[in-house]
Amino acid sequence: MEKTFYVAATPLGNLADASTRLKAVIESCPVIAAEDTRVARRLLSAMGIKGKKIVSLREHNEAATATTLAEASDGDICYLSDAGTPAVSDPGARAVAIFRAAGWKTVPVPGPCAAGAAMSVAGISGDGFVFVGFLPRARARARARLLQAAAIDLPIIIYASPRTAGADIDLIAAIDAQAQVCVCREISKVHEQIVAAPVAQIATMIKDAAILPERGEFTLVAKIARPEIDATAQQVAQLLAEHLPAAKAARLAGRICGADGRALHRMLSASKK
Repeated sequence: MEKTFYVAATPLGNLADASTRLKAVIESCPVIAAEDTRVARRLLSAMGIKGKKIVSLREHNEAATATTLAEASDGDICYLSDAGTPAVSDPGARAVAIFRAAGWKTVPVPGPCAAGAAMSVAGISGDGFVFVGFLPRARARARARLLQAAAIDLPIIIYASPRTAGADIDLIAAIDAQAQVCVCREISKVHEQIVAAPVAQIATMIKDAAILPERGEFTLVAKIARPEIDATAQQVAQLLAEHLPAAKAARLAGRICGADGRALHRMLSASKK
């Protein structure tokens, strides 16, 4: 019989969001693979499910563990990330590819996803959205990623940690001082906070601790104006500026991409302020 690898969405925080189908799938699977076995045990305990074999399948062992399970398991497997939908800025994609290549059927168990939840309450119109997940730690690369996304002219969804949320908001403001932003903190949890406002107001609220950047998980939805300079030229200029003076980086990027070097220089100078 064909074996099934279920990829199951789990509650972001409120356990009442667990579906009856999720419970039925978990109960039907002899093995549960989990990003964090402790989190999975708490979820299963809350659902009244006992006696399951729970195996760690996380970022650092994903390929090796998925390969072992796909080759050795006799029954269906359900994969759970810590919260939300696996493979959306979480492990899971490599595991799905491995199980599918091994002849397993791969089936989603839909449910909570922070990106979709945030977009639903952002109040920012668009015929779609651009999901960038967590921005790179290097600010130049983070800026380049946002500029690429802004060039598509759709709302942008960003995941942020308490450590990076304030800096991400400042970066959005530096790119577009008129950007509209919705901050969703601790979605579905006891201390849930959702604030939609111009980016300057959001930045002030974070500095004044009206929004608490040191606590919780963040999902940001931002509408950033399409950049006047081609996003590729901006990215090239940003990367060159990591190793060269701004004027020279802008001049070279302009020659490489056929863009206005003076405009690129202004952009690089503004990003350092």
